[in-house]
Amino acid sequence: MGKQLIIFCAGKGTRMGKSSEDPDKPPKPLIPLFDYYNPEAFNPKSDPKESLYHAYIMNTLQVAQTRYDGFIIVLAKPYDRVQDKKQKMIVDYIERFYHGWPGCKPVAFAYQDMERFPGTLGAMKAAIPFIDGDVSVVMPDDLHHKDHYKEMAEIDMNAVIVDEVEDPRRFGTFKVKQNHGHRIVTDLVEKPQEYLGRWMKSNGKFDINAGFYNFKEGSLDKLLGKVKKNPERGEFELTDLLKLMVQSGELVAIESSGFYPIGTREELIINAPKLKLKESEQPYFLSHGILLSEGFSRMKISDYILHMAEFLG
Repeated sequence: MGKQLIIFCAGKGTRMGKSSEDPDKPPKPLIPLFDYYNPEAFNPKSDPKESLYHAYIMNTLQVAQTRYDGFIIVLAKPYDRVQDKKQKMIVDYIERFYHGWPGCKPVAFAYQDMERFPGTLGAMKAAIPFIDGDVSVVMPDDLHHKDHYKEMAEIDMNAVIVDEVEDPRRFGTFKVKQNHGHRIVTDLVEKPQEYLGRWMKSNGKFDINAGFYNFKEGSLDKLLGKVKKNPERGEFELTDLLKLMVQSGELVAIESSGFYPIGTREELIINAPKLKLKESEQPYFLSHGILLSEGFSRMKISDYILHMAEFLG
């Protein structure tokens, strides 16, 4: 098998507010993209042809299937009544909506032990038995430019997509330098609260982690067992794996072509409407890998914001 893409879906999605506690509300990966949002048919079990229920995990699968030969979706082992129901929604959605989609690729489900191995690196450990060679990893709460999938599917190094922002406090932040034709990550800080003036670029911005990775199989074999539970968070963190790669000069920074974080209520409400399709801008949005439906993109942005604010609580 060629390269696989891992999608982390085991989290509770607490940053989405009250909806994360409601067993009847879809989990974060099943929140619909703006141009597919239909408040009259907001049901992940409805017929996709009737409801156009197009969650952003579906967008990830459809865009990535042209570059990857298979997917590993990491879910959580049963541990909580509400979350167990939400995890089953994800499996049901993929089996109903994605399987049978033209060009669909094999999907394996891995289950993370949230009690023994919590955290993003715990999700990585759960996926190990399914990995065959180098592998890419993407978070379920970001929308990426389609070129990211091409670059990460083709790259033969440990790498991370790096975006730039003016305020890095909500993101993992990188210090990057040019070295022999590659941008190499030389240091990183997770969500820095102190001013990192020396890391500021000439344009006044900072390089931040966009949550899309590629890992060499040999590096995972060598480093994964060295990462211990983070004493501050009590979890196994993917960031700590990145730090080991940074120490050995093995992590390459790939410049972002387009990155929309929608992992919180505020980000979803602010960023999702930016994907609204306009006839004059259709090539732009298609180039960003956002698969939109003709005639279903005329919902007012204000209506979407009101509906999503009500849904998220």
